[in-house]
Amino acid sequence: MDRPSSDAHWLALKDRLLRELCHDLNGRASALRGLAELHLSRRTTAPERSGPDTRMLLQEEADRLEELARNLDLLTARTDHPPELLDLQPILERAIQAVSLLEGVGGERVDLLPPAGDPPPVRGVPAVLGRIILVAIEAFLSFHGDGRARTTVQLGSGGRGAELRIRLGYGEGRGRPGEPSGEGVGREGTPRPPELPLTPDARILTEWKAGGELRLFFPPP
Repeated sequence: MDRPSSDAHWLALKDRLLRELCHDLNGRASALRGLAELHLSRRTTAPERSGPDTRMLLQEEADRLEELARNLDLLTARTDHPPELLDLQPILERAIQAVSLLEGVGGERVDLLPPAGDPPPVRGVPAVLGRIILVAIEAFLSFHGDGRARTTVQLGSGGRGAELRIRLGYGEGRGRPGEPSGEGVGREGTPRPPELPLTPDARILTEWKAGGELRLFFPPP
């Protein structure tokens, strides 16, 4: 079987995310327009009511627009910058924010856990690493997600490099009673997980594990 095309998969995922971002941006624009009209109306009819509450709502909308801008940057940032030594945790946070926009895969039910131990830095390009993580989380959710169980994402140490663990359930990969566990992934009679469409030169190893878990191993810097 041919390896999935990393470019084609990323472009399809990027297109889905951009559609969601455009929808969200339109919603934010409508909210700002409504707040501006409310503010002007209050200044005319009830000046005493046009103070801090309206400013607070405007600030909340401004914060949401900044978050939209960060998500757009993840999707459009250049990938030809020279590699640098990076902490993966902030990149993880942005990838999880972005995947939460996708409808139908349960992205809003992904929890980022504090790092386990002392994960080492990773050498790479921020945009490339962010996209690899985003593709991995989306692939995991598409394979395992059914809208019921939560998914946890945690950065840790794996050998000499950093290790990313994406798990079905809570805490150390164990779901709450009554939630699917994903036991037997890839065994006879069960669906096989997809091969991740990562760029061949990424030097990142992946491993699907029974119990509903996907691990990504990043080489030492």
